[in-house]
Amino acid sequence: MAERGALAGVAPQFTYFETGQGSELTYGKHDGIDMATLEALCYGLARRWDPFMVNNVTGFIGPETHADDREMVISNLQDHFMGKLLGLPMGMAPCFTLHAGTSLEGQQMATGLLAAAGANFYMDVPLGADRMLAYFDTSGHDVQTLRELHGRRPGAEYLRWAIGRGIFEERDGQIARGPRFGDVRALCSSDAELAELLRATPITPGFGVAGPRPESRVSREVRLHQAIAREAAWSELSAEALAGAGEFRLVATQARTRAEHFSSPHRGAQLASETLAELAPEPHMVAIVISDGLSAEAVHRNVPELLPVLVDGLAAHALAVGTPLLARHGRVKLAEAVAERLGARVVIHLVGERPGGDAASSCSLSAYLCLRTPGVAGDAAGDAAGEPERLPFEYTVISNIYAEGGLPPVEAAAVIVEKVTQILAHGVAGNQLEARLAATGTPRT
Repeated sequence: MAERGALAGVAPQFTYFETGQGSELTYGKHDGIDMATLEALCYGLARRWDPFMVNNVTGFIGPETHADDREMVISNLQDHFMGKLLGLPMGMAPCFTLHAGTSLEGQQMATGLLAAAGANFYMDVPLGADRMLAYFDTSGHDVQTLRELHGRRPGAEYLRWAIGRGIFEERDGQIARGPRFGDVRALCSSDAELAELLRATPITPGFGVAGPRPESRVSREVRLHQAIAREAAWSELSAEALAGAGEFRLVATQARTRAEHFSSPHRGAQLASETLAELAPEPHMVAIVISDGLSAEAVHRNVPELLPVLVDGLAAHALAVGTPLLARHGRVKLAEAVAERLGARVVIHLVGERPGGDAASSCSLSAYLCLRTPGVAGDAAGDAAGEPERLPFEYTVISNIYAEGGLPPVEAAAVIVEKVTQILAHGVAGNQLEARLAATGTPRT
């Protein structure tokens, strides 16, 4: 960045750091240290590079780090205070997820308090919904509302850009909303381009504004979709809903309730003692496990179509599987415990993803293809990932499986079968597999 970045030779402060309480804890790297202390250490590290911005993202992870609005608000205020104490330009991103006890109201309270405390920067996520990572952050409507409440000006470069498009205008030295504020057509070169953007974003509640805020109809639509998705996150996995998909073997994780599953993710990654006592090694290279993850609704919607085609496709490649396992309150890494217990080389883990900003996202399923890499293979996996130790497992992920707007379940089954055969043929998964396929000229799915 110093030599070839956009600000090289223009501005000495060009680095951007993004952090936030909870990242060390959720990765199990906190060594017993509390989240606030670790966050302060991050700011001390960032200060060494004289950054343009340190952006704090707190509340993004889930209830294992911030269980409710109170914890999220307090942590954001702590982080802002520590950053300012260290002399850093602090951006703040108070966040919430739908599987935590945090809410839009709590997030907006945190945003207002932080603006009053002198936050330098907020994210501008359309209507607050980050569709890629399925959480909620500050929106452009929030940012403009707080500018008007506190008499703040936009950043100089952004202001010049926005005035040139009529989004803002300057009157007697004051910045006001311009004639095209809220008009998304101002950002597109043609109506056709806007139509394509709308087509690629299936759930778009609307763009109408009332002053700096979304109009009432849009706000109600946003809340409706959040309510549907939150309900999906708390839904319970039902074997009856999957009755048409074939036989299952019910297994249990160490998470006994939905609340425990959310607040202690490590429990959902481990098999319960009674399940360990019941399971024995099987003579199959491939095993299938299905779990709710963060949306049982996604499992109910997709598995009945996907699973029979998947089993038939594996059989066509002479890959027999045992009876698929069905696990309530399961996390992604449950695949590792299953692989170790059954002795499978590859575990296909079908799991519901955490719902995001629209009702359709509650139907999104992923397939995590977990390859067990014992011995030398684990050393190679660690080297490929740049890790100092061996990695006993590698993953290939096929995501966004759902009929309306995603990868249709039947098509997903074919893709999974193809990837499993490639993983077994090459003995690697993830980035290593993709690199080998590219080197051999194999078409990538």
